[in-house]
Amino acid sequence: MKRAVGSILALSFILCGCASQKTPEHLSSQADTNIAAGKYRKALAQYDDAIAVSDKDSALFAKRATVKSLLMDYDSALADYNRAIVLRPSVGWYHSKRAMVLGELNRPQDAIVSANRALELEGNDPQTLAYRANAYAQLGQYDRGLSDALQAQYGGDLVYTYKVLGTCYIHLGKPDEAIDCLQKAIDLNPKEPGLLCLKAEAEMQKLDLKQAINTAKRAQALNPKATEPYSCLARAYMLSGDFSRAKENIDRVSAQSDVDGKALLTVYFMASNEMEKALSSALAVVEDRPTPESKQTLAEAYVFNGRAKEALEICDGLAKEHPKLASVQRGRAMALLALNRNQEARDAASKSITMLSYNPIAFRLRAEALQRMGNSVDAHSDRLMAERLGYADTLPQERILTSLKSTIANRREDASAL
Repeated sequence: MKRAVGSILALSFILCGCASQKTPEHLSSQADTNIAAGKYRKALAQYDDAIAVSDKDSALFAKRATVKSLLMDYDSALADYNRAIVLRPSVGWYHSKRAMVLGELNRPQDAIVSANRALELEGNDPQTLAYRANAYAQLGQYDRGLSDALQAQYGGDLVYTYKVLGTCYIHLGKPDEAIDCLQKAIDLNPKEPGLLCLKAEAEMQKLDLKQAINTAKRAQALNPKATEPYSCLARAYMLSGDFSRAKENIDRVSAQSDVDGKALLTVYFMASNEMEKALSSALAVVEDRPTPESKQTLAEAYVFNGRAKEALEICDGLAKEHPKLASVQRGRAMALLALNRNQEARDAASKSITMLSYNPIAFRLRAEALQRMGNSVDAHSDRLMAERLGYADTLPQERILTSLKSTIANRREDASAL
């Protein structure tokens, strides 16, 4: 009889033990352990089991959303964060992480709304500020993004924050500051190819092309299947005048992303003097992805095709939307040069230089305007400064200027003939 009772108690202990293994708390604890070990699929299955037992626990949905984010399943992660917020709308970090996911889904306006709600609930949380900074950057509001990211660098995920800071600095024409931030991020996470690609972007902005190519190659070695390193290499090779290698990398990008390929081809066609193809590609990119950068490239393509009035309209619109972008004033200077409005072109180039002193293209454009105005001394000085900062005749902008000179000379000949 005692043996029978002992067997029953043992069986009861085993069954209770098995049952305890299936409680949401135990499953969640196991999932946390697996996340720490990088076993995200296992953790996801455990959260699935926990939610099957308890589908009213908001934390379980939020934690499962975090795992889905790590697996880059952002649509499904968003659904889980939404569910967590319905269950407990007053938890700030649910809104914060939702802002991050919306950023990854390229929904910056919604991301800002979600981040603002999180900040209302939890104050100036550094990580939330970083997510909002990223959303502002996606909207082209780089000055606002920079302000948030500068506050965010005192806590949270510093790799993410430094990446956003680097992005804002690049677009605000501050490559040295961008390189400094991105190097900090790379030191913290040396195996992230995206950080190296951004650093290569900043190096290209400085026209440090050899270094940019080396940095992009490091990114390529880390992830040979990613598109970004090939895009960086394509642009660096184009800027250095190596069109054969540039085209090889453009083809690799085009095979994975048609829009990214067209964006690169626009610059390639401008550099190789294929005007109509450049415009066609630029129009297709803007239709699909109307960013400040794609619009700026379209403006250059219009100038290249003798449609400077349309180019200036684009640049003037961008100047109103983004008054602190040095690249916009450079674009205005080029369009004004094409219209032979040289004094205005000089002023626009000067504004660009005021915003960004490390600005070889703007110095070159101002030199062109000054030369046409008969000020050869200052024109020579600006040309020397452009060269000192890395300006080279292989740049697409120089091809456009050469084309402009020819067009304007032909107009003058036609006018004198009349």
